[in-house]
Amino acid sequence: MFTILGAAQPGITRRALLQACGGGLALSAIGILAACGGASPTTAATGSSSAVAPPSAATSSAAAPVTAATTSTQTAAATSASTAATSSASSTVASITTTATANSTPTTSSASITTAPAASSKVAAAPGGIDYWQYNAQVKDVEAKQVDIFMQQNPAIKVNYVVNSNFSDYFTKIDTSFAGGVPPDVWNTAPTYYFEYIQSNDLVRLDPLIQRDLDLKQFYTETLNQWDAPPGSGKKYGIPRDWVINVLYYNTDLLQRYGVQPPTDDWTWDNLRDAAAKITNDTGDGSTAHYGVSGWPFNDTVLANGGTILNQQRTRAVVDQSPPALDTLSYLVGAVQVQKAMAVPGYLKNKPWQEGRLGFNIALTTLVGSMRQTPVPFQWGVAKLPKGKVGRKAYGGPDGLVISNKPATVASSWQLVKFLISTAAQVPLCIAWGGLPVNKAAAATKEFLGARPADYQTGLDSAPFMYDLYNADYGKWMAALSKQVNAALSGTVSAKDALTQAAHDMNALLTQVYPNG
Repeated sequence: MFTILGAAQPGITRRALLQACGGGLALSAIGILAACGGASPTTAATGSSSAVAPPSAATSSAAAPVTAATTSTQTAAATSASTAATSSASSTVASITTTATANSTPTTSSASITTAPAASSKVAAAPGGIDYWQYNAQVKDVEAKQVDIFMQQNPAIKVNYVVNSNFSDYFTKIDTSFAGGVPPDVWNTAPTYYFEYIQSNDLVRLDPLIQRDLDLKQFYTETLNQWDAPPGSGKKYGIPRDWVINVLYYNTDLLQRYGVQPPTDDWTWDNLRDAAAKITNDTGDGSTAHYGVSGWPFNDTVLANGGTILNQQRTRAVVDQSPPALDTLSYLVGAVQVQKAMAVPGYLKNKPWQEGRLGFNIALTTLVGSMRQTPVPFQWGVAKLPKGKVGRKAYGGPDGLVISNKPATVASSWQLVKFLISTAAQVPLCIAWGGLPVNKAAAATKEFLGARPADYQTGLDSAPFMYDLYNADYGKWMAALSKQVNAALSGTVSAKDALTQAAHDMNALLTQVYPNG
């Protein structure tokens, strides 16, 4: 059975949320790998500047660090993602099903659409079966076919496949289902909306099953380790299905016009700043101005410079106590206010990247898929993020699957999870929305890599540089950090005062979820 709950909500999409979480782009991406249904790939990061927002999915719509100019969709994404748990349920539901259920009219084809009860209503599992909920409407048709294949291969397991196309109330439904004692057996989330459910004992520990049944050499384990709870413990209550990571896009035509060489693997953040400054041509109008870059990942750069954002346990903010963090923010303030490599937050309007008005664009790998589906009017390329003083770091993270703590259905649920991360299931899913497969065999297929394999390969090769700051209330404290970083970039507060206030606000949130420090 295949059911769609809720109507797509404009401006709150899986891709937008992922982009928003793109690495704490100074002003450009805070980060919330967490979930969202909805829009087509063409709504990916626009590159326009605005206040920073959270890259993920549960990644599906997702999260990143913070710093300087974000896309116009990022702020809305961050806000909606961080408040998803309190959103009200949608009042309408469309049901697409192959079998009769208590909540839908029987149909004979998965393509048939019928009216069903309100989104807050329970969707009954198939008799003797399992419920599988997810929030990415972009892949609903592709994954519905995969679920059908799974049931053909496992006739004893019936799957009730429910797609919530309105991310803003997805976790409200999840929370309501747990409160009512009828949670879905398998559901889609990311490390950005995850740790809270472990604290409530809502999830099954998966690492024993992973060690028993999977060959970890076949997967990008960097994404698997981000499900550790506590961090570094090896205890995992979720498993990745696909993932995203920050990369550096460049407009080849614009670089040639201004005599700038394309980036190389040896580039540092200084190289990017200096190259971006050569491209800026401010007309005084944010809808026509050319800029070197619209956003800059604050967290990525801080960590690449040897700084810290949180303590080792990820229970308190220490960004105000980190000299490299202060140096990094001061550096970025100079890039905005002095070198003019980046615009003041909120200045650039419309879609500067798609319109060819940016030399560089730091964004998630999902933008590759977006530009393949909706080509831009210029030649472009993809490179790894530049290096910092101690190495290279890149925001990234997985979209994944968890199993609710319902002992009677764990075995069947795990069978479905293993199928969904197989090569056969991952290739069509990732092509449909632009995620990177967690399965290395799927990621290496010509079908996934496409006619320009280097584009996605750059992201795949960046996996070793991915860092992990996920914890409970990740989206909320990232929003607090980005607010202060953007204030510094705008020149309304000093870098030092911004980090002092950010740490204060972050710890006010973290103390609530980690009262013992």
